Amino acid sequence: MLKPTAFLLLCVMLVVGCAGVSEEPETAEPAQPVASAGATEPDIPHDGSAEQNPGREPRPDDARGEAEAAAVAAADFLAQLDERQRAAAVLLYDSDLIRNWSNLPAGILGFERNGVRIGDLDETQQAALHDFLATAMSPYGYATVAAVVAAEGVLEESARARRVGWSAGNYWLAFFGEPSPTNPWRWQFGGHHLAINMSVRDGRVSMSPTFLGIEPARFSDAEGIHVPFMDRVDAGLAVINSLDGNIAATALLDERPNALQSGTGPVGFVPFGGASLESFSAAQRQAVLDAAALWVNLMPEHSARVRLEAIEAELEQAYFGWHGPADGTGSIYYVIHGDTVLIEFSTQDPLGAAEGHIHSIYRDPTNEYGVG
Repeated sequence: MLKPTAFLLLCVMLVVGCAGVSEEPETAEPAQPVASAGATEPDIPHDGSAEQNPGREPRPDDARGEAEAAAVAAADFLAQLDERQRAAAVLLYDSDLIRNWSNLPAGILGFERNGVRIGDLDETQQAALHDFLATAMSPYGYATVAAVVAAEGVLEESARARRVGWSAGNYWLAFFGEPSPTNPWRWQFGGHHLAINMSVRDGRVSMSPTFLGIEPARFSDAEGIHVPFMDRVDAGLAVINSLDGNIAATALLDERPNALQSGTGPVGFVPFGGASLESFSAAQRQAVLDAAALWVNLMPEHSARVRLEAIEAELEQAYFGWHGPADGTGSIYYVIHGDTVLIEFSTQDPLGAAEGHIHSIYRDPTNEYGVG
C-alpha cells in the first residue's frame, strides 16, 4: 500500500501543483445505506488552473474531450485488474448501490463501500488509479483528494486507528456502467471524510453529491505545513465580512447545526435561513460564487465552467447563511443554498485548533448522480 507521502509524491508526478491527533466527533451513521488554521497551502492551485505536467498528455480543451479522456483513463485502470477485482469495480449503471457512501471511517460503517480498495492494489494498479483520478478531475480536485487521504495517513498513526478503521488504504473506487466515450457512466471514490460522485453523460461531466472533510485540517510532512481547506475558510470569511447593516444581520443564523443538515441523506432542502443574494451587490455575489467554485472546480476545467455559469445565472435566487465569529477564530459554519446548489461548510473545531476537523458537502439537487 502506498503511504501518504508516496500518495502526495504521485500527485506531484502526475499533476503540477499538488502538494498529536484529536478525538473525532463524527456525524451519526445512518440506519441504512443512504443516498443520498495557520499557514496557507502554497502547493495546491485554488482555481483549478494549474499547468499540466509536461510528462503527461495535454489536458483536453473542451468538456467532451474531458469526458473522453476520463473514459480512456478508466479503461486503462480496469485493464490492470484481475477478473475478481474488475467484477468488484464495475457495477450496473442503474444500481442502487451508488447511494452506499458515507463520511464515516470503515471500522464503524454499517455497510460495505463499493468498488476496489486502494490498499488491496499493487503499485502498478495504484498508479493507474491515481492516473485515472488525475485525469477525471481537475489538478485542484486531485490535489484536494490527495490532501484528504494524506491527512488520513496522520490519523492512521493513532492508537484508535485499528479500531475505527483510519487508514490511507481504506478508500474505494467504483464505476457504475462501463466507462465509455459515448454511453453514460458514473464513478465514485471515497472513504473516511471523502465521497466523490461524478457522472459522464452526453459528453459532459457532472458532480453530485460530494462530501469533503479532513482531519487533521493542519498537518506537516517533509514538504512543509499543509492546510488544504484554508481556502474554503477564507472564502466564507470573505463573504460574511463583505456584508454590513441589515444584510449582514439577516445572514447570521440563530443556531449552528450539530451536523451538516444535508449530510449523506437523500437530497431535499432543509429550510435553511440566511440572506437572499438578491440584496447583495455584484461584488458580494461574486464572493459567493468564488466560494462555490472551490467545490465546483473539483471537476475538469471546462465542465466546471459550464456548472459555474449555471449557478451564476440563478445566484440571485440563492441564500447565504453564516454562524460563528467573523474574525477567523472559533468554529464557523456557512451555507450557500438555492434551487440548483447546496453547499455546507463546517469546522468541527475552533479555527486555529492544534489539528482541526472540517466537514463539507456539495450537491446539485437537479442532477444527483447525473440523472438530471
